[in-house]
Amino acid sequence: MKRLMEIAERALRHAVVYPALKIILRNRVSETPLEIDTIKRVLIFRFDRIGDMIVTTPVFKALKRRNTNLQIDVIASSVNEEIPRSNPFVDEVYVLKRNWRELFAQILELRRRKYDVILNFVFNRTTFPAILANLIAPGGFKVGQGPEKYEFYFNRLLKLPRFEKHMAETLMAFIEQVFGIRVSDEERGLEIEVSEEARVPVERFLRGHGLRSRSLANDQLAPYVLINLSVKDAERRFSNEQVVALARYLAENGQFRIVLLVAPGDQEMEHAARLLPELTGIPVFRALKDRPLAQLASIVEGALCLVTMDTSLVHFASAMQTSVLAFYTELVLVKEWSPYRVPHGILLTPAGKPISGIPTEILISKTKEFIGATFPGGLSAISRSL
Repeated sequence: MKRLMEIAERALRHAVVYPALKIILRNRVSETPLEIDTIKRVLIFRFDRIGDMIVTTPVFKALKRRNTNLQIDVIASSVNEEIPRSNPFVDEVYVLKRNWRELFAQILELRRRKYDVILNFVFNRTTFPAILANLIAPGGFKVGQGPEKYEFYFNRLLKLPRFEKHMAETLMAFIEQVFGIRVSDEERGLEIEVSEEARVPVERFLRGHGLRSRSLANDQLAPYVLINLSVKDAERRFSNEQVVALARYLAENGQFRIVLLVAPGDQEMEHAARLLPELTGIPVFRALKDRPLAQLASIVEGALCLVTMDTSLVHFASAMQTSVLAFYTELVLVKEWSPYRVPHGILLTPAGKPISGIPTEILISKTKEFIGATFPGGLSAISRSL
C-alpha cells in the first residue's frame, strides 16, 4: 500500500504540480553567462551544515574580487552562520527561520532587497530552496543544480557532475559557468577568519597545559596532536578501544602531547575521557559558547596534525592548513568531502562497516603510514624543527 501511495504521489507531482508551477513561475531560461560587473546584489543559499559553509568560502572571495561593489548576502543555518559572519567578503548574513510566521516575515524583508541573482548551493534539497528563491526574487536570476525535472524552478539549472571531485571544486565550476569567469588556483583555498579575541581562550588552554601552537618556538612548551572524538552518527564514531589505541601509540613519543576534542553534550566521549585510565591526564578541549567555530579553527591551526572521523573538522583542517588523517565509511564522501589541498591520509571502512569496526592494528598501521608519509622522520622530527 505504501509503495502504491508513493507511485501515485509521484505521478500527481509530475502530471499536475510541476506543469502548474511552470506556468505560474514563468522563469526565463538562459544559458548565457551573467556579466558580473553589472550585478549589484547576490544572495547565496547555504542553510545546511558547517562543512558545507566552509567549502563555500572560496566562492565569496572569487565573486567579490571580480566586482568589489557586489553585495554578497548569505542565508545560513543556525549551526554555520558564524563562518560567513566573520568572512570579509560577505556583507549580510541571515539565519533561515524555521517558524512559518517568522519565515514569511523574512521573505518579505529579503524581497525588499531586490536581489539580481540567487545561487542555491543546498544541493541535497531542491524544491524548498527553489520555491524560497522564487518568493524572494521573482524577477531575479535564479540558479540551481540538479535533474532536468526541476528546470522550471530556475532561470538556469546546471548539470554538474556530482561525486567525481571535491565539493569546493564543484562550487568553483558552478560560478565559472554562471558568470563566465575563471577562478585562479590561489583563490580556491578554504578560509576561516579567526579574530585575536577568539584566539585568547585557545592560547589560555594551551599554555595552561604546557602546550604551544606548531608555529611557535618554545622549549618549555610542547606541540600537540589533536584527536577528535565526537560525531553525531553512530556508524562514524570511534570506539573506546580505538581511542585508547590511538592515544597509546601517539603518547609513545615524548616530543609532543595529545589533545582530545569533545563536543559539548557528547556524554559518551565525556565519560570515556574522564574514566578511561589510558586517557587520564590528556587535556580535553571544549569550545566556549562565544565564537565556538573560530575557537575550533584556532586549536586545529595550532596542531601538528588532526586525527578525525568524517566530520566538519576535516574542513577546518583544510582551511587552517593542518595535516589530517580522516576515517570514512563511504567512498562518495571521500570524493566530495575529503581533506582539500593539505597533506592527508584516508582510511575507508569496508562496505557496510562502521568506523568502530576497524581493527585497532589497522588503525595504528594507517596512522604510522600517514605520519611516515606526511612527516619524514616522524612527528618527533617535525616537533623538534619548529
